[in-house]
Amino acid sequence: MDRMEHDINVLDKILNSPVLLGIYPFISRVHVYQFHKHIDIVIVFDYSRKDDFFFNRDNIHITISDLAKMAGVETKYKIHP
Repeated sequence: MDRMEHDINVLDKILNSPVLLGIYPFISRVHVYQFHKHIDIVIVFDYSRKDDFFFNRDNIHITISDLAKMAGVETKYKIHP
């Protein structure tokens, strides 16, 4: 398993655990994919609570970045939306 595959597996486990989903209950799932030489992180949220999501989007991105740093993720990643 190369470094990118390891980072994808770690991010998928961490971002789909109560660590993130418990803080932001309007997020239903987080998909983690490899795209060329970086990782795409796609946040799936409850559309009926889209105002909550967009109000907290910057905090969610900061939380994901902090979790990735704590997990030792070295691969570049992009967060969507």
